Amino acid sequence: DTVNASVKKVLAVSMLKEGNAIQPSSKVKLSIPVVEEEVAGMKLVLMGENGELIEIAYEIIDGVIVFETDMVGIFLFVEAEA
Repeated sequence: DTVNASVKKVLAVSMLKEGNAIQPSSKVKLSIPVVEEEVAGMKLVLMGENGELIEIAYEIIDGVIVFETDMVGIFLFVEAEA
């Protein structure tokens, strides 16, 4: 249950069109630099509008986290369950 997991890192991602925050109209690929040691082995989840946590598959390539999503917002790195 990721709701009780410990949050280790937070990424706030937004998209702007003419100065207004928008959601992507289709899947987008995001590449964000990270310190690999800080997030290795953790789950990445997106906090949905109603507070639900949606797990996002990702990979780390040369210090950059790469993942696809059709929503932007608050992404959390949480400890994976033991």
